[in-house]
Amino acid sequence: MGSIEKLAHIDYLLVILGFFAILFAAKEIIEIFSYFKKKFRIKTGSEEDKETIENRIKTLEKHDNWQYQEILKDPYFQPVIEEKEQVMLPAKMRWGGSEDADGVAVDIKMEGNPEFFEINFEEELNIMMEINGKWFYKAPETKTVDLMPAFFESEIKEGQVLTLKMFAPPATGENDESQGDDWAVNYYTEMKKMPELRIRYEAVEDL
Repeated sequence: MGSIEKLAHIDYLLVILGFFAILFAAKEIIEIFSYFKKKFRIKTGSEEDKETIENRIKTLEKHDNWQYQEILKDPYFQPVIEEKEQVMLPAKMRWGGSEDADGVAVDIKMEGNPEFFEINFEEELNIMMEINGKWFYKAPETKTVDLMPAFFESEIKEGQVLTLKMFAPPATGENDESQGDDWAVNYYTEMKKMPELRIRYEAVEDL
């Protein structure tokens, strides 16, 4: 009976107020801790572990992308070129692999040795291109590619016709599931506008 009487005399209002006071104090402590944590850039062990894992993932993604781009430049993986019918714009380019790809080719009648030769793209395409036996790579965000290295080791005669050949492998190395039933073996890219060539030739001095 004594215990029951003691329970009956407990001031439950004070108990409830005390409980909420403890919750309020805990909230204030957490907010104060968060303030100083942000101000002095204090990191908990779990946050450091999470940041370490995220940095490792980013590093691996960058390395994988870099490795993929380097593989594209390897002669073994460069497309086998086969001449086909004339292509009309917009051109649908297909990449099934280094030995199975449909690209776009442009014939260029040269006026002699160039001293300036570049290609400008308006579209954000992932392009591999070949001219005069030299391969070049253009990332989607790249607008201009200098093609002069293709002419460092050979002399171009006036009237000589060179063919610029362009292919479009997937930028990420992965095919797009939304592109159709053959998405697992083929990757498609549409070129709506031809790139612009800027060529300046060496001056010919009269003897």
